[in-house]
Amino acid sequence: MRIIVFSDSHGDTYRMIKTVEMHPEAKQIIFLGDGEYDIGQIEAYFKDRSFIKVKGNCDFASSLPAYEIRMVNGKKIYITHGYAEGVKYSLDNLIYRALEMKADIVLYGHTHCAESFYEDGMHIMNPGSIRDGYYGIIDITPDGIMINCTRVMD
Repeated sequence: MRIIVFSDSHGDTYRMIKTVEMHPEAKQIIFLGDGEYDIGQIEAYFKDRSFIKVKGNCDFASSLPAYEIRMVNGKKIYITHGYAEGVKYSLDNLIYRALEMKADIVLYGHTHCAESFYEDGMHIMNPGSIRDGYYGIIDITPDGIMINCTRVMD
């Protein structure tokens, strides 16, 4: 199963549409906040996809949750924007919360800096800002989990 992960669109729907069109096999899209209106447009456009969304610190008056914990293809995913966990200063709170929840995959945004790594038995990814052209891909297969931050070219 392939999952597309977006964060921090801040008004850029063009790159989100282009990315989804580049990955027709990805039926799950996760949005990590800061562009609730943008992801709403994408959701209306791609009705054949499933969406998980959380709010970011710039999603004022949002009714979306600050974080979600979801089972996707047998893996527990902790999904957050990251502002509540203070990810701009340290990932310690984020990792501690994810460990408490026994997450397999941890997704956060907020910093606009793409990174992915494996720590304490968890795959951890910040896809970066799609406004800057960065997004994430997660592949969950019978052989394991592969996470990757990548860039969409204009």
